[in-house]
Amino acid sequence: GVLEALLFIHMASPHHTDVAESLESSHRKKIEEKRDMTIDERVKDYLRSNLNEEISEDISLHELLKDGTLLCKIINTKYPNMIRGVKKSKLPYVQMENISKFIKALEQFGVPKGELFTTVDLFEEKDMQTVALSLDHLSRRWPTLEPSASIAAEAGAQS
Repeated sequence: GVLEALLFIHMASPHHTDVAESLESSHRKKIEEKRDMTIDERVKDYLRSNLNEEISEDISLHELLKDGTLLCKIINTKYPNMIRGVKKSKLPYVQMENISKFIKALEQFGVPKGELFTTVDLFEEKDMQTVALSLDHLSRRWPTLEPSASIAAEAGAQS
């Protein structure tokens, strides 16, 4: 009766989704505030030195990596044909495809899924802490990571 009617009115009100969205954004803010930004800086330093990229101090890791092109460049610098069809684009699906190509390539190097972030972690800024930790860890392991011989040959390994 009355309880169901009140619940229906509450669920139908436009504020219902606003509350959920604001809870999610405040939760994300709390996570961001606890983040160790020195890890982001280490990742940026790694990208600067290994990719010869001009990277501003002011740009966030999310903004820097969101389109996936720099991630793919990490791999394609060492294995030029490993990730094909990387496109710089403003279109979300193209950017997400670039990120997922990078993640898939790392899996081909034998990096366990548990050590990787997901496309959504980065693209939607859901978990930048995991993205930063994953890339920081990768930057230290990268020199020793090798795909299988057949994948390396196909990817045109550069020593």
